[in-house]
Order: sequence, then structure tokens, then C-alpha cells
Amino acid sequence: MGDKTQNKGSGRVLAVDVLRGLTICLMILVDDNVGEEFEFLHHPVWTGLSLADFVFPCFITLMGVSMFFSLGKFNFEPNGKSVFRIVRRFVLLFLAGWIISRICVGIDSVFDGGGFFAAALDLSGLRIMGVLQRIAVCYLFAGLIVLFVHNRKALIGIIVALLVGYSIILGFGNGYDLSDSNVLIVFDKAVLTPEHMYNKMTTYDGSRMLFDPEGLLSSIPCIAQTLMGFLIGGLLKDKDKDGKTKVLYMFIIGFALLVAGYLISLFIPAFKKAWTMPFVLIMVGVDVGFLALLTWIIDVKKKNKWCKFFQVYGSNAIVSFAAMDILWVLLDDLGLTIIPYNLLLPICFGCEGVASLITTILFILLLYVLLYFLDKKKIYIRL
Repeated sequence: MGDKTQNKGSGRVLAVDVLRGLTICLMILVDDNVGEEFEFLHHPVWTGLSLADFVFPCFITLMGVSMFFSLGKFNFEPNGKSVFRIVRRFVLLFLAGWIISRICVGIDSVFDGGGFFAAALDLSGLRIMGVLQRIAVCYLFAGLIVLFVHNRKALIGIIVALLVGYSIILGFGNGYDLSDSNVLIVFDKAVLTPEHMYNKMTTYDGSRMLFDPEGLLSSIPCIAQTLMGFLIGGLLKDKDKDGKTKVLYMFIIGFALLVAGYLISLFIPAFKKAWTMPFVLIMVGVDVGFLALLTWIIDVKKKNKWCKFFQVYGSNAIVSFAAMDILWVLLDDLGLTIIPYNLLLPICFGCEGVASLITTILFILLLYVLLYFLDKKKIYIRL
């Protein structure tokens, strides 16, 4: 994009698929564990950063990058086809999030002696928001914004306004504190209602509280992050720049965002639960830095033979996400995850973290077999 969007075009970018695949594998390591896991794979209770916190933000950034590719097919014009595509994807992603969660609930119910459909179709405790649901919300609003706002400076202005405005809301709404008076909790309770919010968040004393980490109000900075990814997508598709120049620009942008995020974090805490402004800047800085590194290795140095494993994961992300949840729940309920864990525990000298980590890696390899088969058959599920 110059002052107006110029570099159209679509098509997949290998570096993007590989980074998405790497992130999916990390997500599995974070989410699917047997026994005790390492501390760095835990999300902090409230403030602070861990390796686990880098997973979801990377999906948000890459969604923005891919949005440039997909909406480029429509010349970024707000016509019936482009708007329909955005709304359609919003609906399908939202429904997919619900369907996957209800399937998992149904499977658990069967192994607890209940009925699959009775549990799966019981929507009284349905969590409205979730990972895919937040992705859907961000895609809807960011997609409509880029269709109606073509000017890069205007987009940057919107990003700044969203992040600053959100920070002000948190500042005046007790949003940086873990308490029931937090504006994020108050807002989501009013809109989503407590029965349909995440209710398993653990506090510092080990008790549970009602707080949705993928809530509605905290989706505002995620929309800004999606727009930042969109601008990076424009840089990746800029035909006026060669590979080395793109890599250099991305490294500079990534470093600048990291520095800005760190400096702002001296005044505003950077943490995932509230998705604060410095958290966004740091996450995008890291994402862009890794994307620059992969672009340099894959596109500039032409070293891509190692990419297949992660490309398979990244090019079929929806299947990866669904299978990660559903297959793990099924195997866990069948008692098939504890078997390799128990066998590995003595070999790992009783270290539960190592045994758990290796068990999860075996699951990643198992899931790869399914994804590789789909890749060979050219079967890709893209909503």
C-alpha cells in the first residue's frame, strides 16, 4: 500500500504458513499436557509474560497479514462480494468455535456416562467467546475497516486511536487490576452474561473467578493488531521491493515496535489477560521479527527443504486447531495419553515436565500424520 492500496495479488506465502505452523505446534505444547508441565508453558495468573503468551497473538498478526492477500482479490473495494466474504468468514469461524467446543463437551459426557447429543446441545452454559470467536470478531471489524479506509496513514491513525482509547478505558475502569470491578469483567458480564463466560480462571490464591480472556471489550486491541498485520502483509506483497529490502524493513519495524512496547511497559503493564497496548506492540514486534527471519531464510537464501513439517500444519490451520482439541480430548478420555507418559516417566528420571513434554511432542507427530495425508490429497479447509 502506498497512499492508496496498490499492490494487490493473492496467493500463499511460504514464510507465513511456516510461522503459522510453528505457532500451532507451540500451541499444542502449551495446551495439551499430561501431568506437571514446565512453568514457561503456563500463562501467568495476571501480569507478566511467558512463552505461552506468544501463541495466540501470533495468530492474530498472521490473520492480518493473510487478510491483505485474500482481500487483494477484490482490489480492497467495498463491494457485495468482498463484504460477503468477510461476513461469511466471520459467521463460519464463530460457528466453528462453538461446534468444536460442543463436540469436546459431548465426548467428555460420553466417558462420564452421559449422552453425547444431550451434552453437546445443552447451550445453557455455552461459552460465547473463545479463540476462534475472537479471531472471527477481529476479522470482521478489521476487514471492513481496510475495505473502507485505503490510506495507510489513516489506518495507522485508527490503530493508534484503538490502542490509546482502549488504554484510557482500562485506566479509568480499573482494567489493570485483577478484581470484580475490572471494566473488562463488568462489560462482559453485562453483554455476554455470566452463564456464557469463561469461569475457570485461577487467581493468585488458587480460587476461580469469572473472567473471559477472549472477551468482547479486550478484542479492541486485537482489532488494532490485525490491522498492523495487514500493513505487514502489504509490505510482503510490495512488488517494488526485493526480498532483502523487505526483510530489512521488517526487522526495523519489529525492533522499533519492541522498543516502543518496552518503554510503554514502564508505565502500563504488558500482559495478555487484558491484551494491553505494550503487550500488542511487543507481540507484533516479535511476530514481525520472526517473519522477517523466515522470509530471509526461505525467500532470500532459498533454504526451504526443512519447511514441509510446519507448512503442513500452517496451510491447514483450521483442521489443525479442531483436531488438536477434539483428538486430544478423545485420546485423553480413552486413557491413551497417560500410557506414553507413564512409560516415559522412568526414562526421564521421574521428571514429570520432561515426560509431559515428550508425550505432547508424540501427539504433534501423530497429528502430523493426519495433516500430511490431507496435504497429499490436496484437502484444505479454509473458512
